Amino acid sequence: MSAAPEVASRRAYLRSGMPALYREGDFGMRFLAGLEPSLDPVVALLDSLPAYLSPPLAPTQLLELMASWLGLVVDEQTPSSVLRRLVLLAPEVNRWRGTAAGLELLLQLTFPELDCSVEDAGRALVVEGDEPMPPPPPASFTVRCGVPLGDEQRAALVRVIERERPVHVTYRLLESTPPEPEGAA
Repeated sequence: MSAAPEVASRRAYLRSGMPALYREGDFGMRFLAGLEPSLDPVVALLDSLPAYLSPPLAPTQLLELMASWLGLVVDEQTPSSVLRRLVLLAPEVNRWRGTAAGLELLLQLTFPELDCSVEDAGRALVVEGDEPMPPPPPASFTVRCGVPLGDEQRAALVRVIERERPVHVTYRLLESTPPEPEGAA
């Protein structure tokens, strides 16, 4: 939508929709002219419905609803700018869900200031001949953050990782430590 639609009563949407036979009567047209302003708020909402469902324009409460429709679980403290990006990129996030790339994308969208990366410790077993098959090594991955984490950030990050990781996969969370000041020993 490039601009808001004209007020519905100015468009005479009820009066112009009447058959010609009924437009000739003065009473009916005056009645409809009085009814149109009462219906303006409803018609205005319906006219601007595409804007309500567009992530860049939607109100925050509706964004939270859209996120739940799309299968995204977000914290109440999530800023609306992050929520808008998540809803806009939800198809991509859902396409990669359950993979290291999907977790990394979700962490980068949810916590852009943390510079998170996910390293998959993918393993393969090679068994030659008639050797018995050993138990597979446990699946795991490492999440690295480029900045030191505060307690609240760490808790929020762990909540997202715990929610999104496959159940059988373990992980480690590594964070960057702040550099030592020069001259400190």
